[in-house]
Amino acid sequence: MSDSVAIAVVSTHVIQHFAPLYRRLAQEPGVRIKVFYCSRSGLDSFHDPGFGVDYAWDSDLLSGYESEFLPGAETPLQNGFRANDCPELAAHLAGFKPDFLIIFGYNRSVMLRALRWGNRARVPVAMFSDSELVHPRGWWRRLVKRLVLPRLLRSVNGFLTIGDNNESYLRHYGVPREKLFRSAYPTAEAEFLSARKGRAALRAATRLRWEVGDGDFVALFVGKLIPRKRPFDLLFAIGGISRFADLKRPVVAVFAGDGELRPAIEMEMKNLPAGRCRLLGFVNQRELPATYAAADVLVHPAEMDPHPLTITESAMVGLPVIVSDKVGCIGETDTARPGLNAIVYRAGHVDSLAKCICTLIADPAALQKMEAATLAVAEDHGLTAAARGVLKAVRTLVARLEHPGPRCPQAGLPDR
Repeated sequence: MSDSVAIAVVSTHVIQHFAPLYRRLAQEPGVRIKVFYCSRSGLDSFHDPGFGVDYAWDSDLLSGYESEFLPGAETPLQNGFRANDCPELAAHLAGFKPDFLIIFGYNRSVMLRALRWGNRARVPVAMFSDSELVHPRGWWRRLVKRLVLPRLLRSVNGFLTIGDNNESYLRHYGVPREKLFRSAYPTAEAEFLSARKGRAALRAATRLRWEVGDGDFVALFVGKLIPRKRPFDLLFAIGGISRFADLKRPVVAVFAGDGELRPAIEMEMKNLPAGRCRLLGFVNQRELPATYAAADVLVHPAEMDPHPLTITESAMVGLPVIVSDKVGCIGETDTARPGLNAIVYRAGHVDSLAKCICTLIADPAALQKMEAATLAVAEDHGLTAAARGVLKAVRTLVARLEHPGPRCPQAGLPDR
């Protein structure tokens, strides 16, 4: 491998939390990185059906690295295998002449188009994904995956993994360990770590704005108000928490997010004592660090969520988490570490969630210990770790392609 390397990234749209990683990689000596975007969504305002609102990210998304919007990028991000595809992608990649190619998952035709180009051009391809085996799948889906995925994954040179369950998923479908390179899902790390340092002041100012007392215990939910995220579980847990303990501190549920369940949550809030719930609506990037800083614990009750970024962000700020056992980032080296920064309960069991909250209120020392444990999580899943994993994959896979051995056979994708 030469002293310089050109990295191409194909992205469906402008993903706000990956921009810091692109900037970090661009700062590495000898690294040139260029991101090819299939849609301007995220940079331009677009309608997110999960949040149910129109928004554009309010953070810096394009500076510090090269990028190009592909033909058709003016089309908003859409769901569907063939949505936001770009038949001209191969020509644009060939014009850049990358030594290494990064793609995201395999459920978009444009990603398979990029993968096929890399196979033909003998450019090593690495894949980011958040797939896991935690949430149940129908028998037919499991059968199709078992028949199709092993061959498809063999055509990928390496995988930039983001956690324990993600690696278990890939191993389950036949990916050898030598093709796994632990990276991380990146965040706007500087802003969150800054909030950690100034947490006390941010906490006081934000709680004043929310009209929440300094001594109140705040359980925070961050995300889309949709059924699979189960935001009602937190609301019901707060409503019934007095059955499990005679608490000296008022408990307040704060919801930072929007979505289809918002009207129903607003109705249910009326059944709680006054001041026990705050509904913030959609919170953009600039306000998120202060939102985490004002809370005592993050609650993520989802019945299915592969690798929620909110848990990484909360660790950056120093916030412990209570998560359901169906969240895909639970593991010894993942972002939710049982017995360290995380308490895990059975998904859908509202009483268990209420008891977890009571446990932390009753034991301030345990809460402080969990807060301290978030520092290791933040370091293991920060930008340095993410960039280190990418660069290791680049060095290894480029060298492996230049000097092929008997391991990690590559079976290119079929033409059709």
